[in-house]
Amino acid sequence: MTNLSAGQRVIAPVRLGWWCTARVLDAVDVFPIPSDIPRDAAAMLTINPATAYRMLMDFVTLKPGDWLIQNVANAAVGRFVIQIARQKGWRTVNVVRRSELIEELKAEGADVVVTSETPLSKQIGELTGRAEPLLGLNAVGGESAREIAKSLGPRGTLVTYGAMGHQPLQVANALLIFKDICFRGFWVSEWYRHATRTQIEKMFAELFPLVESGKLRAPIEKVYPLAQVHEAMAHARRSGRSGKILLGMQ
Repeated sequence: MTNLSAGQRVIAPVRLGWWCTARVLDAVDVFPIPSDIPRDAAAMLTINPATAYRMLMDFVTLKPGDWLIQNVANAAVGRFVIQIARQKGWRTVNVVRRSELIEELKAEGADVVVTSETPLSKQIGELTGRAEPLLGLNAVGGESAREIAKSLGPRGTLVTYGAMGHQPLQVANALLIFKDICFRGFWVSEWYRHATRTQIEKMFAELFPLVESGKLRAPIEKVYPLAQVHEAMAHARRSGRSGKILLGMQ
């Protein structure tokens, strides 16, 4: 590698464990970061934004104006999905648990935000003008995932990347037989293991400018020093947080 210099900031997508102040890596495994990307934003780039980007790009070919559906829309990945979709001209239906999140997510670019109190499949037609979304993103499982699957159009795809509800997927036979719904899984660490350097560079080439311009961002509630890792973990487990909890290594 000849594009690196001493003191240059880099990110390393291959996750080997990062709760440390120093690490030795092969130059081929790191990627330079533009100098004007804030440190905290750079620290999150390889996981949540990459997860959102890959799920939007790798499973269904979306055209401007197309709809997609997701649950846990207020989490970091969900917010990045909203922001990337907005830049691409795609429209989003976003399911959350608390009504106070509706206006907050709309301000970030969400087209429709609904709570999980009313079954999504009973209102999807009205919400989208009778569109038939082809992509659903699931981080919960159980009934929430089933409602998204039922709301997809024929030959739609449900991508599961989390299981916050600790419930298995409920796959109705009719969704497979009559609508040919496809169920897929995604883990960004596995994607990195098989991706070429060119593929990773291409993704970052699109994500970096969005972060630099402020069009791709996630709220950060607090940054803890490494010595307070136990306090940071306890804070991260709290419900109702307004942003990410980070560890600062300096």
